Amino acid sequence: MSILQSLLALLLLPQPVVPLQRIVIPGWVAISGPPTEEELRCTYFSEDCWALSVKDGRIIPVPCPIREHADPLPFSYSSGPDRKGKRSVRRLRDGWLVGFDDGEFGGGLWCFSPDGRESRRLRPPADAPASPADPFRAENVRGLPTLGTEQLVLMGLDHLGGRSGRVFRIVSQEGAWELAPVAVLDSQPDSWFVDGEQLLIVTETGIWELQLNGDLTKLLGIEIRSLSTSTLIRGPDQALYLGLRHYILRLEQKGGEWLETWFVPSNCQHVRYEGERCICAPESQ
Repeated sequence: MSILQSLLALLLLPQPVVPLQRIVIPGWVAISGPPTEEELRCTYFSEDCWALSVKDGRIIPVPCPIREHADPLPFSYSSGPDRKGKRSVRRLRDGWLVGFDDGEFGGGLWCFSPDGRESRRLRPPADAPASPADPFRAENVRGLPTLGTEQLVLMGLDHLGGRSGRVFRIVSQEGAWELAPVAVLDSQPDSWFVDGEQLLIVTETGIWELQLNGDLTKLLGIEIRSLSTSTLIRGPDQALYLGLRHYILRLEQKGGEWLETWFVPSNCQHVRYEGERCICAPESQ
């Protein structure tokens, strides 16, 4: 057998499948199972919130503000009703799209001119669909994801017993931007991630997969509740990662099931409630 024939024979042999290595998050450790009810009640009062990103094949967690976040703008504007709180920004061809979320105190979506001197509010159509259990028809802007060539707008509000969540896209009508309905959610969109041609959205009941045609499917049912999801990403190992209050949650799909791995900071593996705060506790407590 020639050398060339030997090389071809080697190439045709079945190649071993190398499994994806489980991601190690520096400074974090996996716990044996989901947090207890007591731990969840405690972490509701935690000020530690984690935003996630991927760099050089690693999951990078960084502290993030729970109450305030403001995307940058190249101009200032006057605040007012529905123009306060968290701010999301996207550049448009003729100006800026700016969304505000001030929780139960309101929120809204605005188009600003390039210099910020002029603005116009964009509101959902009066007949836009909503959940029958939605008492708010909230216009709080929870995010401005871009899916393909479409600019989407996530709106919603969870407050007391009320749940509101809707998805719109902006369309040009006679030279002006307007909102067109895309989908109705069961509660406010907490975080989102553009995953190829789909948008993954986290609500308090789980993770949803949204297509541009409006098809909405529940990818995974899991109670996020009061953990304030700040980030949803797909890791280098193809698992999904949620940045939460105090925790990072890894979700891996295997054989039609989703496997959970909960991570905590290695220097704060145990917590306790003290004086209306959730603080780190020694392991013995």
